[in-house]
Amino acid sequence: MKRLVLPSTLWLCLVAMFFIGQNAYAQTLPDFTELVEDAAPGVVNISTSR
Repeated sequence: MKRLVLPSTLWLCLVAMFFIGQNAYAQTLPDFTELVEDAAPGVVNISTSR
């Protein structure tokens, strides 16, 4: 029985890590368009010359 516990525990951990990793990649990126539209008037262009 002890010979079976370690491999099955290791297998369960690997499968859990795989599914947790897949879930992290499946999340979508946040939408920043509203933030950009609100902050756009406050953005200024500063240029320098020698």
